[in-house]
Amino acid sequence: MQEVHREVIDGVTYTVSIDFDGTEVRGNASACGDDAVDKRYEDEIIKRLDDGDDWAWALVRVRAEVEGHSADEYLGGCTYKDTKEFVEDGYYADMKSEALKQLRTTVERAYKALHKEEVGCRGNSATSATRSVPNAQE
Repeated sequence: MQEVHREVIDGVTYTVSIDFDGTEVRGNASACGDDAVDKRYEDEIIKRLDDGDDWAWALVRVRAEVEGHSADEYLGGCTYKDTKEFVEDGYYADMKSEALKQLRTTVERAYKALHKEEVGCRGNSATSATRSVPNAQE
């Protein structure tokens, strides 16, 4: 994936990366009910792809990252003029929000797992600490 945008908000780094979406353009780009209009739109996308336009038909990943933890949100079948248009679109805000929600869940689980392990390590011997760590050698 190609990183096309990065910003930091309240200590969280958000990155937008894009890649070619392997989903067939025909039959998936538009369904307005007018076959001729759908075909023209699909033809435009295919021409842009042939011209090397990465935003013509993209799979977009928005990643939220903090302190080595990350969470990703994906959206396929994206057709935008450029990165600026995507970033200004409502999908980007929604994807950042979802990625942040997932990131919070990941960090909370890691914190709870570490906290649980700390509690287990307060036993009377090294053996009790060793037993609280999965796959630890005794």
